Amino acid sequence: MAVAAYASLRSWAKSLARIEQLPEDGELKVNKQQIIDLQHKVQILIHFLEALPPNQTLNSQLEALADEAKIVVTEVEMITEAEFLDQFHGENVGLSKFTHSLNAAIEDLEFFISAMKSALASDLQDKILMGVEKKAEDASDSVQGDSNSTITSSSRKETIVGLKEEKELVCEKLARNEKSLQVIMIAGMGGIGKTTLARHVFEDPKIRKLFDALMWCTVSQHYNQRGILRTLLKDEGNEENLDLGTKLYQKLHGRRYLIVLDDIWSVDPWEYVKKFIPEDDNKKSRVIITTREGEVVNSIRHHKPHISMKPLDDELSWELLRNQIFDGKEDCNEFERIGRKISKNCKGLPISLKTIGGLLSKSERKVGYWENVAEHVKQMAGDCKKILSLSYSYLPVHLKACFCYFKIYQEDTQIDVEDMLEKWIVEGFVKPIPDKPIEDAARGYMVDLVGRNLIRISEKNVFGDFKTCDIHDLLHELSQTESKKERFFYILRTFHYYGSLCGMSNSMSNLEKMVMSNAFSAEVSTTARRAFIYKTKVLDTELEPELHDFLPVPILHLWNLEIIHVKLHGSILSDHLIFPVEIWQMKQLRHLFTEGVILPKLTRENFIVLEQLQTLYTDGLTLEEEIVRRFPNLKRLKLSRKICEENPHTNIEDLVQLQSLELHGLSTFESKNILLPHLDKKLVDLKKLIMRCEEISEEQMTTIGSLPNLQVLELKTLAHEESPVAGEFPQLKVMVLEGDGIKFKGAAESSSFPKLKKLVLHNMRSVELSTILEDTSSLRSIHLFKCDKSVNELAQQVLEEQHDAAANDALEIYVDGERLILDTPDDEDDSTM
Repeated sequence: MAVAAYASLRSWAKSLARIEQLPEDGELKVNKQQIIDLQHKVQILIHFLEALPPNQTLNSQLEALADEAKIVVTEVEMITEAEFLDQFHGENVGLSKFTHSLNAAIEDLEFFISAMKSALASDLQDKILMGVEKKAEDASDSVQGDSNSTITSSSRKETIVGLKEEKELVCEKLARNEKSLQVIMIAGMGGIGKTTLARHVFEDPKIRKLFDALMWCTVSQHYNQRGILRTLLKDEGNEENLDLGTKLYQKLHGRRYLIVLDDIWSVDPWEYVKKFIPEDDNKKSRVIITTREGEVVNSIRHHKPHISMKPLDDELSWELLRNQIFDGKEDCNEFERIGRKISKNCKGLPISLKTIGGLLSKSERKVGYWENVAEHVKQMAGDCKKILSLSYSYLPVHLKACFCYFKIYQEDTQIDVEDMLEKWIVEGFVKPIPDKPIEDAARGYMVDLVGRNLIRISEKNVFGDFKTCDIHDLLHELSQTESKKERFFYILRTFHYYGSLCGMSNSMSNLEKMVMSNAFSAEVSTTARRAFIYKTKVLDTELEPELHDFLPVPILHLWNLEIIHVKLHGSILSDHLIFPVEIWQMKQLRHLFTEGVILPKLTRENFIVLEQLQTLYTDGLTLEEEIVRRFPNLKRLKLSRKICEENPHTNIEDLVQLQSLELHGLSTFESKNILLPHLDKKLVDLKKLIMRCEEISEEQMTTIGSLPNLQVLELKTLAHEESPVAGEFPQLKVMVLEGDGIKFKGAAESSSFPKLKKLVLHNMRSVELSTILEDTSSLRSIHLFKCDKSVNELAQQVLEEQHDAAANDALEIYVDGERLILDTPDDEDDSTM
């Protein structure tokens, strides 16, 4: 139970730090010295658990003590919440009972500290206890600590080991001259490398060049038909399944396509998709299916090509393990003997080799340590799940908590990395680094898990940061198993809910939609369940439009709440669902997202600065001076509809911490008063700007082009009057333009767009692509959507000119999602691949 105890202690330490900062004359009354004493005891226990060796199995006495400590922390949290609830309702009966309870908690924690010291084996006492008290005395949860992991990403590049023959065979089947649709099956046990093989084939430039349309969908054990179609189409609309199927057929008809259906557990998903794809076009189209299920193989293989994945031999196993640990320049001779022993006992399973390799790459390079790992692996006799569990057991306790958190996500889900990191932070899992943003520490945790091959990065954004990630289904199963074993989800404070939050006593069954639905047993009282709402730190909910009230309690009573994400179903702006004005008094808020729900108008009364607020996405909020001044540390701002009304000055330039700004529905007046000439001198950290406006002048565009660190620009104008693209754009990497009125001004100057990599144009009737290409060797792709035929023809001409002149061989051009391919003599016979 050490992981759950650690996570609970970290979360409570974060709450205690906020309680300590409550104003003396505020609504909530506490004994500050008691809170300080509690913090000290909690910090000692935190450092105690952090100091335990990662692979140390706690004896039964320590396990029991850790579990009891978690219970005490949970109880004192409940007592505190109950006391605050009474104070909120004006039912304060005096602090004597509350003070007594806190004193009892302090004594209990002191007992656990003493008992844990006594329960340690003698050979561990000095190692673990040395400096723990000193560290706890010096620790202040808001400023002390370290990341416990490197922030820099591993430089190791994923290589394909042992799959050369299989890849060549799949590529040969894809390139054959058979004109009818062919299905290639890749089968094998979980973790054998099926997805890795399919992905390497799918991303091979020579293969991609053969097909007009390429689609990938990870199906998994639990799927829905609509989800498969939407993934294949990259569609986020609301069409019915039949409409999506028709759209898929129309997109593929008359084209040569390659579809990958990864990780299917029954033949049903294939039978469903097959109804909507053309099979008789004689276009040499192909489908790749990966599966671990023999039933699927038997249903298809009798008339389709079939590739069976085999475990790696001993030599390839060592090569894969070595590649995970050493960068090719390091001398590994000292570790080769024991390394080969470890790799052999992984029985040729790539996922086992990668996770053990990730473990060893993050550990000290000592033969004795490797011998210890080798002995553990040998005892597992090649059992994949046990080997993965071993990798988990060697994690530091702070990473175990983060790994267990993956349980809340569905299998094979693409996870938004920044969203997940923020939830780690608000749950209290992340220990701040002195003089650095806590987000850096959270990213360090993520980098560490990736480096250990427990998490896979799916996509990076234009800034080079992790954008989305996923987790192998065997490792996802491990996160579920360990979470259940640890009873980890008793301590989470994340609340996902669909529908009204009113009348909790009448809607307890809906609490199953909460992330920690397994925390409550049937006999737990409604009062206790209701109290959980007051402890919520993350509120993520979607509401029905007919609601007139949606909060179960006064919003100020949710004093732990740090992330609010409230969306009205259908994203229609409500005229009656309005947050209470007290939301602007929630000093702990870090991220506020509202879609369709109105935020109240701010006034100069009760002026409170929300120093923690970093993200604000909402509708209908005007950028008046008294609003801007309340958010001094805002980094991400998205506003829709009324931005500044008749106010002649928006003060947006005072949001000097802004990194991302998104403004929708700007009138000509509003864009003029936002894009002021001196904006580039104030918003020096702005990296991303998205604007939807009526029109934009050359002067305003020059202001945008002068922003020193702008890397992403998305601009849409509605007017047909000319809006010239002017300015230097020194750091711009991605530019998205929509609107026929947008024009590039004359010939591009040599200093314009020096780092542009991606250009996206929507609804253009004419455009001078050559203007951008004159001195833009960095450009890698141009994407045209719903542009005039003449623009598409010009794109083909530009591609040919660039190729003939060898000016930019890396340039790719896409028209409505499909890549333009040059006809060359080498392409005349596909079967020669």
